[in-house]
Amino acid sequence: MATVNDRYRLEITAHGSGLRAHVAGESDLGVTLDYWRVIARAARERGADSLLLVDELVGEPLGEADWLTLVASMQGEGLEKLRIAHAKPLGLQKVEFCEIFARDSGIEAKVFESESLADIWLQYGEREDRRRPPGQERTRARPPSPRKRGAGMEPAASAVGWVSPALPGRAGGRSRSTWA
Repeated sequence: MATVNDRYRLEITAHGSGLRAHVAGESDLGVTLDYWRVIARAARERGADSLLLVDELVGEPLGEADWLTLVASMQGEGLEKLRIAHAKPLGLQKVEFCEIFARDSGIEAKVFESESLADIWLQYGEREDRRRPPGQERTRARPPSPRKRGAGMEPAASAVGWVSPALPGRAGGRSRSTWA
């Protein structure tokens, strides 16, 4: 599905159990609101659970107030049902505001400079607990803090270890790390 007008071009294709959208053209709030509405409609129609957005808009980047307006305007459009990876290969500009505002409103979204990293996050990245109320931070277990010994940091006699899950294409499959 392609949407073309004199200000931008949007192409939406199937991508796994979700969608891939590629947008190019002028950067402004009107264009951004328009293409997000088209994406939201396509996601609802196709029952998508994720979105890989490759954003190649050029021009003056949207500011903090614009991103807040966008997120507020998209409430109830179904974006909260999607896991969204927003790739900006031409540079992040100020899109991090969009991620912050989206996450605060209950939308699972993350921004990237690379489409390949965005796609990896969609497939393998840690998933958020969507049962928590929007804006409420989740807590994560952290490894023990290193202990100081003398002037430098040295491992303690009883080091704690962890095993990371295998990542596709990695030799050996698992790695082991220790820290004090």
